[in-house]
Amino acid sequence: MPYVDPEAQLAYQREWIKKRRLDWIAENGPCVDCGTWENLEVDHVDASQKVTHRIWSWSKARRDAELAKCAIRCIQCHDIKTVSSAECARGEQHVQSVLTSEQVREVRKRVANGESQTVVGKDFGVNNKHIWDLVHYRTRIYE
Repeated sequence: MPYVDPEAQLAYQREWIKKRRLDWIAENGPCVDCGTWENLEVDHVDASQKVTHRIWSWSKARRDAELAKCAIRCIQCHDIKTVSSAECARGEQHVQSVLTSEQVREVRKRVANGESQTVVGKDFGVNNKHIWDLVHYRTRIYE
């Protein structure tokens, strides 16, 4: 039977998921890199194999299959691993890169010469937000 108060139900679900996550971390810790038990997180060893991080409400079999791809790391070791991996690559090496460095220069040149960001975006297959980010040097993905 559902809760009468949706806020109470949401609070219960948050606590239930938090407990499930903390229990799994306690069973599988400490940090694989430094051995600490402080500030532990679940880290996908190979980010390209990651389905999602929202797994704690899944069935045990499905959750265990995703967690088999993971390791326990403290927040500091997790950050070091992430920054040193291809996940944080810049420019064309970034996994989400759509444009080459040459294309980025061309986008900036065309917009600086007065072309509409919408037109330039359509020519390069990206949306206005990405063009704006490129022109204003606000993106790490493309450059």
